[in-house]
Amino acid sequence: LFITSDLYIEFVLANREIIEKYYFLNYPENNIIRLLLNKDKFYAYGMKNNLQIPRTYFIQSMDDVNSIIQNVEFPLILKPNYYNKNWEANSLAKTYIINNMDEMISIYKMISKIKIS
Repeated sequence: LFITSDLYIEFVLANREIIEKYYFLNYPENNIIRLLLNKDKFYAYGMKNNLQIPRTYFIQSMDDVNSIIQNVEFPLILKPNYYNKNWEANSLAKTYIINNMDEMISIYKMISKIKIS
């Protein structure tokens, strides 16, 4: 079985025992897959294990945006911590390329109005 989307991975993880009866899944254990899919958990893992990973910021508020803007170089990439059905249901892109401060503020305001979790 070749999975092509994070949302399909969630389905497979939730139903792995049944699916493995019919398909060969050459995937690591569920907890490892969830670690790889979750940006904040993977970032913490990477920092703890000295992996070379891009500088990452986790935005929870407009104050975070204002603070981060002072320390970043554009362009940058904005992604959800965990891509899920709510993100997709609101027609949000999986990734945003931000070219300047105005785009960052605009996109954050758009996303922050939507309940993602």
